Amino acid sequence: MKRCAILALIVIGLVITATLLSHVAPIEQWIEQWIEQWLEQWFEQWFKQWQRSCRGLFKNDFSTYWILVNAWLDGANPYDFEVMKARAESLGCTLTGPNYLLPFILPLLVPIMAWSLNASALLWFILNLIMLMSLSKRLKERWEDTSQPNSPLRIVLILLSPGTLACLAYGQFAILCAWTMVFAATTSLKVISPLPITLTIAAIKPHVGYVYWLGFLVDCLRSRRLLVCLVAMLLALILTFIIETNSPGSILAWRTGIHSARTWLGATPVSYLRLLVQKPGAPVPSWPLIVGPIAASTYAIWYLLRRGRSFDKLRHLPLFSTLSVCSSPYLWCLDFPILLIAEISILIRLSSAPHTRSLIASSSIIVVARLALITQILSGVADYRTGWYPAAILLALVIHNNRYYSE
Repeated sequence: MKRCAILALIVIGLVITATLLSHVAPIEQWIEQWIEQWLEQWFEQWFKQWQRSCRGLFKNDFSTYWILVNAWLDGANPYDFEVMKARAESLGCTLTGPNYLLPFILPLLVPIMAWSLNASALLWFILNLIMLMSLSKRLKERWEDTSQPNSPLRIVLILLSPGTLACLAYGQFAILCAWTMVFAATTSLKVISPLPITLTIAAIKPHVGYVYWLGFLVDCLRSRRLLVCLVAMLLALILTFIIETNSPGSILAWRTGIHSARTWLGATPVSYLRLLVQKPGAPVPSWPLIVGPIAASTYAIWYLLRRGRSFDKLRHLPLFSTLSVCSSPYLWCLDFPILLIAEISILIRLSSAPHTRSLIASSSIIVVARLALITQILSGVADYRTGWYPAAILLALVIHNNRYYSE
């Protein structure tokens, strides 16, 4: 009764205060002006950011990949920065650095990039939407044991992810990487299947899912089904040979250019560690880049080997994919679609499981983190300042699944 009385007094006090303020013209006018000004600035920033993202669909990452693939088809060296820069300028684009894609990835992109820039960008955008719906449906069917279609709410939750929107706008490959992990987790280990080529495609961004693929490799070794991984490696070697034959010197140019990535500050907690140990006036040290991967890989191996625990491809997918993002040496906000796996694993249970305290807490963390991330992106902060987001999703996952993973 005391709590109810106190709550009633607080509500009455708020109502009286609001009523008094509404009758004070200067205060009312100031509040209206402040709200109007805030909304105007927010929408202006949002519109500018969206314009920038839309321009990125044709002038940033995707156009770079399109230029590289078509240069290789023309017999040029796609890892020669000066040649690629000249090609980009002829199309009104700007290259800011060398090509970091593994050489054997380029032939796999030919079916998408062999068309005009606009047609290829539209095709890739549609394929990304299909992969988003596909991975959501696959996870839903496995975790809810039902074949009902995606609900509109789930689709909205997926598409409203800031990382998803950025990835779609810039034509990046994080959605593809997330889909390859979900496909591998829900497919049997057979050599005569799309799985080997899926593993090869996953190497397009190996750093965003390496902990999961490490567990996958351990599982193949334990189950004596290493042939799947060997076929994927053989395919990568064949494609690399094709690249080097068509464009001699590509591998050497790739190895030379990739070293410049050590200077990047990405949207990962590892960047905070680099800034923490940086000496005043000195450049950001690169040695912490190996701390995250070593720590995450060591934990994953220890986790799998203790008490003879076996790796469950689907069960451990949310945890190991999130660990990959949190410990990655570098990635960007547009790589956050990998975290959709963990977010879906939590949000999907809102409609199928009792609303326990841990579920409510985890879902609240995701919602608040997304709103904070959207605010940061719209304010134009540097990408490395969003490195807290993967850690927040990992926290939400641990809170919700603590008992689940400790069994």
